Amino acid sequence: MENAQPETATQRLLQVQKHLTPSQELNKTEQPSPKDTLASYRAKTTVNIPVLRELIYGKYLGPRETMFRILSRDPIFKHHTTLELNRKEARHLSFKHMEKIVKHFPEFMTFEEYQKDPYILTVVSDLLWAFDQALAVKLGVHYQLYTKTLANLGSVKHRKLQEDAVYLRDIGCFGLTELGHGSNVRDISTTATYDPKTREFIINTPDDLAMKFFIGAAAHLANVSAVFAQLYVNGKCHGVHAFVVPIRNKVDHSVLPGVTIGDCGAKAGLNGVDNGFMVFNNVRIPYDNLLDRFSQITPQHEFVSSIKNDDKRFGISLGSLSNGRIALVSQSNEALRNALTIGVRFASTRRQFGKPGKPETSIIEYPHVQYRLMPYIAGTFAYGFAATHLATLWVTNLASIFDEKNALLNEIHALSSVLKPAMAWFSQKGIQEVREICGGLGYSAYNRIGAYREENDINATWEGDNNVLLQQGQKFVLNGLKKLLQGADLPHESLSYLKADFDAEASKWSVSSPDQCYQFEALLEAMEFNGNYAAYRATAKLQENVGKAEALAEVWNMTQPFYLTETTKSFGDIYVFTQFRAYIKKCTDKPTKKVLEKLCQLWALCRIEQDSGLYNEVQFISREQMEWVREAITELCASVKDEANGLIDAIALSDEMLGSPIGAYDGDIYNRFMGLIKTLPSTFEKPTYWREIHNQKP
Repeated sequence: MENAQPETATQRLLQVQKHLTPSQELNKTEQPSPKDTLASYRAKTTVNIPVLRELIYGKYLGPRETMFRILSRDPIFKHHTTLELNRKEARHLSFKHMEKIVKHFPEFMTFEEYQKDPYILTVVSDLLWAFDQALAVKLGVHYQLYTKTLANLGSVKHRKLQEDAVYLRDIGCFGLTELGHGSNVRDISTTATYDPKTREFIINTPDDLAMKFFIGAAAHLANVSAVFAQLYVNGKCHGVHAFVVPIRNKVDHSVLPGVTIGDCGAKAGLNGVDNGFMVFNNVRIPYDNLLDRFSQITPQHEFVSSIKNDDKRFGISLGSLSNGRIALVSQSNEALRNALTIGVRFASTRRQFGKPGKPETSIIEYPHVQYRLMPYIAGTFAYGFAATHLATLWVTNLASIFDEKNALLNEIHALSSVLKPAMAWFSQKGIQEVREICGGLGYSAYNRIGAYREENDINATWEGDNNVLLQQGQKFVLNGLKKLLQGADLPHESLSYLKADFDAEASKWSVSSPDQCYQFEALLEAMEFNGNYAAYRATAKLQENVGKAEALAEVWNMTQPFYLTETTKSFGDIYVFTQFRAYIKKCTDKPTKKVLEKLCQLWALCRIEQDSGLYNEVQFISREQMEWVREAITELCASVKDEANGLIDAIALSDEMLGSPIGAYDGDIYNRFMGLIKTLPSTFEKPTYWREIHNQKP
């Protein structure tokens, strides 16, 4: 052996080729058609689709189906017609879409019904987001931000403004973000100065950094804005308040005097949305344009507020934004569900490689493809149930949600601040995974995966930067732990996992065999350990860093990497897991219930495996136990694979709404895709610059 020569690259390649099937042998057997292949996978599912739909959508299934019909029957909503549009054309078409939808509102929602049950608008918004994000954003800016700001921060006097908004007699935008301030809302620079002589407010942009920037619908569409500004009365600043500020007249849509509006230009996505900037030069508005739910100015020109503490008033006022974050959890999920619909149907029908003399294998049969897809299916159900519960919690407590004594507001704010980032990131990763699974066809704009990815990307930023939002959850968790260690009872159910007598070193996972990894209580045990360990670990690091910096804010920032960032993971995970289990208990069909249990197990095991480093720090989970976790994940992925198409069919859009040939319900992916490509106007055109190619003169 000492004299043996090293194997050359050529020799290794020849050796590998001996194990490969010659290409001419691969296609001896006729391939089943894509349609037949998808039908065979669909036949494997044990999911009762009507029961699952009822569990997911409940009483809102009807309005959802109504919206399906509206979008499917009108040719203006065909997706492929939008891809060749420039920015101005895309914005105009998006407005026409918006106008059409609003005309159909009476079919599923009157103003009185909206007043009684605001959640119906969220359901409609979610579906519109699934169809077209630009359309959903335009409607969302107007209804979820502008109109709900009127409802949440206004009073009875503003009811007429609400009605005008609901029926689109006004189109509003939401003037919060400034060029120089995004996440730090407390320090925005726009001012609203009270003039006692005229009982008016003077809205002013003091410098360039104070201009309202990236405001959706401001560039072209809106005629009015909810503007957030620092309120000054008698020379004293009383913090951020909201005002209704007209920005265009309703006769010829001209920008009003004192207001400057510009276009923010092209973006990475959502070019159907006209984001603009607004500058105010001493614009006067009447007193009643102050949204005065919490603060008023007396006839004697004195500032008064029902919430005396400035910090509490600011927090409760901005608490209205929690509704937007809650909506984004479900809307990010809709984008992921669209991608998964395409991914599962494509993976079922797409055949690559196989045994000699046999049909090629559907790529969904490969364990690594299963591992890349099935956890995202589990996650879309997990986060979906959690988002629905959180939204219901918000709506059912809306009457008291802004009571400064209501502890629920803090909990909802913390949950939305954690779930919005978690879902946005999870969705973005899942969409990218589907794009890669679908290969080159996934890169085609006509299959829409790229649109989902680019337009979902902004969810990491708006309604609060993800990493900044997580700090709200961190403070909530650590404040809860502090109270617990001081002997107080925890007022929040979502923090019930925290333990005053927690001992990380003495804690070990109770799982003693591979089959116990599937037990719900064992899964919860691991997540609760993680939640306690991360919180205690971060607290200890904060105390250690106190001596390294002068200001507490600096100490907090020093502790963010590796420590504070971990505290909210299990806080969110435990809430999601708890809601998933609650929905499983509501399921009335046993086979469907069993499938949902597998999804819940898969989602929880994946979360545990992803945090293996943290568990390993104190050996709470041994190396052998973590191997059991990974084996369980692989087994569940294989099991869920046969249920995947049934699960997808329960949440999928119609083909018309999905607009993706390779995601079609019947599985005829190649004929549908090429059928579309061949009808495009430029498919067979000769280039207009052909003379340049051959160096010919005109």
